[in-house]
Amino acid sequence: MRGLAFGNKVEDVLAGLGADFRLIGVVAEPGKERWLVRVQTGQGVVTVAVPENLADDVVDSGALQDLDELRRHLETWLMRTDLIAPRSGK
Repeated sequence: MRGLAFGNKVEDVLAGLGADFRLIGVVAEPGKERWLVRVQTGQGVVTVAVPENLADDVVDSGALQDLDELRRHLETWLMRTDLIAPRSGK
């Protein structure tokens, strides 16, 4: 259930990043204290590691600041793989 709730939040964030991004799956790695998020992009599939504490904050509170932190985390990962251009003024 927690993975589904987190996945729904990730989908909301990805929708704000553009139509080229679609959530494929979410897998918990409790021993490594992270979630792996697989995202289909226009250039292929990317796996993004999300710290467990960030995922917990997003699911438990759903506060705008937590969703914004998740968005920044995903953007940073996707920029590292040159899949999105950096936002101007941020």
